[in-house]
Amino acid sequence: MNTVAPRRIALVMGVANHRSIAWACVQEFLAHNTDCIVTYHPRFQMHVDRLVDSFSQQEEKHQEGGKILGQFSCEVETGIPELFHAQIPDLLGDGRRLDTVLHSIAFADMEHTKSLGQASWSAYAQAQQISSYSLIETARCAFALSGSEGKHPVMADHSSLTALSYLGAVRALPPYHIMGPAKASLEANVRGLAAEYGCVKDEYATNTNRTLRVNAVSAGPVATLSSRGIPNFGDWSRQVADTSPLKRNVTTQEIASTVHFLSKASGITGQTIYVDAGYSSVIP
Repeated sequence: MNTVAPRRIALVMGVANHRSIAWACVQEFLAHNTDCIVTYHPRFQMHVDRLVDSFSQQEEKHQEGGKILGQFSCEVETGIPELFHAQIPDLLGDGRRLDTVLHSIAFADMEHTKSLGQASWSAYAQAQQISSYSLIETARCAFALSGSEGKHPVMADHSSLTALSYLGAVRALPPYHIMGPAKASLEANVRGLAAEYGCVKDEYATNTNRTLRVNAVSAGPVATLSSRGIPNFGDWSRQVADTSPLKRNVTTQEIASTVHFLSKASGITGQTIYVDAGYSSVIP
């Protein structure tokens, strides 16, 4: 008797609109028969609702690939514990857990912070909390801690967490200013979390270990809502295209393909993978 294996489940955090790298990742997971749950900041609810509705209409016609199981509004400054301890467990029930999570969340007050040297503590701390610390809280709430009422964590015993980063984490890029330290912190958190959660004793089963692989994808410049807030982004993007070995910029689909690959790459953890047409390999 043949049995059909249940589809994997991906949580994609940080969809804003159809140009988002996060939305490209949703499409990539769905195309590979992985069900998805989506989160978004409240101000993007209308855009995300339209995307999900459009996908649902296409799904009715084709009946192929994964499904979008649900979407949640989440302000990461306060909403991560509720997301992983209540909302997602209630959606999935007792039988299913998350196999992979994409962290595509970043924010800095670029409008009122014109340079790193002029950054106020409140602006700097906000960028760190939203863009970097939220990864720590995601790993802790989704994988390490029991949910409400002693329930098993919502992530599967062998799962993955991938964050989106940028070259500004390791190079001084003046237009990126306050986000550079935030991305550097994010990548350091990736390495630290990979070391801490790479082999964790399962409190629910004797002689059993749980594994969370944590990686980052450092993406080249793409035209998203977030990138519009970077001063002179267009000039920077053209410079990258002219300088990179491939003489072009990458697409969101290429980034999403790497995210999907890392979700299944069982031997890779603690790494930052560059998807930037080779630009990072040739700059000084």
